Amino acid sequence: MRIEQRIRRILIVALLLYVATYLPRSLPHPDSATVVAQDPGDGGVVGAPGPGAVGVSVDPHQLTAPAQDEAPPEPLTVPRRYPVDQQTYEGMKAQANAEAAADAAREEAP
Repeated sequence: MRIEQRIRRILIVALLLYVATYLPRSLPHPDSATVVAQDPGDGGVVGAPGPGAVGVSVDPHQLTAPAQDEAPPEPLTVPRRYPVDQQTYEGMKAQANAEAAADAAREEAP
């Protein structure tokens, strides 16, 4: 691997780590239920609390279990559809794997 590629990869990883570490701190917390007006004339009130999260309490011990005599539905099996027959597909796949191995060997060579 060339030095420029390694430097580029290191910079990309460093940028991703920076974004993952510091960007969430600058964003508003999702639990803050405030409405922010984009335009003062649009009717929104800055800092007014939004609607609360409405939920329904459920006791898991009061839920009904499915009937024991019912069989689960059969999973849908979809046949594989290749643009060629199975033998040609396997040959193409072997050729692609060989080319990938040759590329990897070329990159590891000094």
